[in-house]
Amino acid sequence: MLEELECRWYDRYEAKVKELAADYHHRVDALVEKSRQDWVANMAELEAKSREISTLQVALEGQINETLRFKETVNLRGGLEWIVYQAKGLGKIKKDCAPGIQAGLNEIANTAAFGKVLAKELVSRNLLEKDVKRCIAVLYHEASKQAHGNKGKITIYHEDHVENERAALVTFFKVQSGWADCLKWEEVPRSPQKV
Repeated sequence: MLEELECRWYDRYEAKVKELAADYHHRVDALVEKSRQDWVANMAELEAKSREISTLQVALEGQINETLRFKETVNLRGGLEWIVYQAKGLGKIKKDCAPGIQAGLNEIANTAAFGKVLAKELVSRNLLEKDVKRCIAVLYHEASKQAHGNKGKITIYHEDHVENERAALVTFFKVQSGWADCLKWEEVPRSPQKV
């Protein structure tokens, strides 16, 4: 009777071991299959993103070519826009700064490079920093009022802007003059007949 009981327990033990082993292998197979499916899905997503990136790169190259073609005809307002886009692209300001061109100009105005150039402009024009900085806050809006075309060079006309605005504009254009792909610009003094 003891032997019979021992055999029954041993049979139960073996059955349980086989059951647990089968369950373990089933779970491992399920995990392997899930991992394979996830890998296939990730690869499909990666390929889709790769195609999307390629499409965007082609579109970007086209946009860059178009931008370069029209760069020579940009006006003062467009020049300020270009400066902000360049500053973001070159890492001069954060790409995630507040949206809008004026916000980008404000960010550039807070850089050390801008401060250094502005200090020289203040001395050469005998202006106060607080007066010029006040103009910076509305510079894009004010530049929009004077939308002259240009002949291959952005022109800052004296008669279009007060001295503080001109100092701010000149500072932005001087700062960008040291960057790659900078805009051509000039400051044109007031005409003698308009004095």
